[in-house]
Amino acid sequence: MARKDQSRETRSRILEAGRDLFAEQGYEATGVALICDRAGVSKGAFYHHFPAKQAVLEAIFHDWLNRLEPGLDLWKDGSQPAPQALLTAAPAARPAFSGADRSRRLLLELWNQAARDVDLAAMARAPYRRYHDGLKNLLDRGVRQGSLRRHDTTTGARVLVSLALGALLQSLLDPGDGDWGGVVTEGASMLLRGITKES
Repeated sequence: MARKDQSRETRSRILEAGRDLFAEQGYEATGVALICDRAGVSKGAFYHHFPAKQAVLEAIFHDWLNRLEPGLDLWKDGSQPAPQALLTAAPAARPAFSGADRSRRLLLELWNQAARDVDLAAMARAPYRRYHDGLKNLLDRGVRQGSLRRHDTTTGARVLVSLALGALLQSLLDPGDGDWGGVVTEGASMLLRGITKES
């Protein structure tokens, strides 16, 4: 195996071990030695890829966000009317709810740690602010184009982000209680019905 491929595989094993352990027993209870043992790597290999345990959590979070990005980029399509662009982008939240609840438990671990660590909080906050700003721009465009009624677009964007985050939390607390990706889509549709201008 080429050195580059081996390095990539080692990093991948460390991340997978981190995902499992952080989800199973929590971030605080998981040490670097335990991650190395689960991944089957030396501490030297760990520190070659990650300066600290927190960097593993951050990389896991960024990987999770990257799975969502292609669908969320749909709201940047200026060729669609704003209501249609939002309804097209809303189902992009579905990957966040797919599979086991491990990724959602990891998200809770991130939020829990971010409440205690200023640097981690800034890193975790950045994508949500980006989503908020993108949604606000979309709502502003709808108001300018006349497809949406005038409203407080800052609050509208916050409600949409809160809808997705609230559904993520509920899906973890009560995973068998529904199609949470569908809840986000229907919730966005309900909000739009209140602000879309009748043609």
